[in-house]
Amino acid sequence: MRAHRWLPCFLLACTPSGGRAQGDTHAASAGADATSRADAAVPGTAPQDPGDAPSTAPPSADADAGADAIADAPAETPPPTPERRRRGTIHMAYPDPERGWTVDIIDLEADAMGRALQAQAAAGESAPEFLPADAAVIPKGWRIGDTWTLVTRGGVLRRSVSGFRVEGGASEGHFLVVLGGAKTPATRRVVAIRGDDVPDTLRFTKPAKSELSLLGDDPVGAVRDAVLAAVPRDARSLFRRARIGKRHISVYAGRFGNGRTHVVILDAPLPAGEDTDLYRASAMLMRREDGSLEYVTRPGVDGWLAVRAVLDIDGDGIDEVFYDDEYYEGAYEAMLGWRNGEPTTRLLSGDGA
Repeated sequence: MRAHRWLPCFLLACTPSGGRAQGDTHAASAGADATSRADAAVPGTAPQDPGDAPSTAPPSADADAGADAIADAPAETPPPTPERRRRGTIHMAYPDPERGWTVDIIDLEADAMGRALQAQAAAGESAPEFLPADAAVIPKGWRIGDTWTLVTRGGVLRRSVSGFRVEGGASEGHFLVVLGGAKTPATRRVVAIRGDDVPDTLRFTKPAKSELSLLGDDPVGAVRDAVLAAVPRDARSLFRRARIGKRHISVYAGRFGNGRTHVVILDAPLPAGEDTDLYRASAMLMRREDGSLEYVTRPGVDGWLAVRAVLDIDGDGIDEVFYDDEYYEGAYEAMLGWRNGEPTTRLLSGDGA
């Protein structure tokens, strides 16, 4: 089971007002395999958010529909902006069939979330649809009518906040920002940024896969060796037993800074008869200009990672990586960002047993 606090499955409604963040994947910095809990706030202003445009294609007229798929074609990238333009914090939103887009935040302060869920439980069926404007769980400065920007595959969408809610999941407390606007046919989660200072050219896309030859003559051996050298001893057996082949390695180009040129994903099955439907050997690495590999992180549970998008979400000229972190009892959306030039991970949304 994923090491999260358990919260009962309630649903509380809400009205207006600010946030914070957590992360729990196995992140490594300077060769250490450690858990990172980053709030991903953009330095320099109050609660901030990243996002720069890696695509120059004009916004799609039906960007909602385009949010359902993730583009595989590389996008043309304009020069990085000289300063960060994003304000607010980066989150994920899902298409609610009843209310339209809803931002799902799982990293608010735990005590405030717990008190809100307890109040909801006490109110029972009489709980209002939305939280009252002065609810302590609502982040400072967040209000009804505020603008949020959704970055989808098809384009940038802007929506206004119509209310706030809280919901208890199996392992997470969920603070929900309900956005107004028409219902959407989309089914995939997209990036949600508080505020509207986001270029219309931004797209939630990933580049086409790069050639494995970038990893040398023996890409399988190179990836395996890099992972085994970095993960803790009790995890090495999993990667030694894994049936790693070239088809289990994916490489994507990006602008990652400090000599990093590509993000590398390993996702390999275990031998037959070893819970192959439950566990996998998966990890994220970075390729450097000299061809070496740097281990970054692995799933919070022995599940699997998959890249959703590679884009500069905070306008600093360095790409972030948005990825799925899944296992047999849950699924999370996460972001690989940067702090002082080093990788840091943050869980954005999701839940698990």
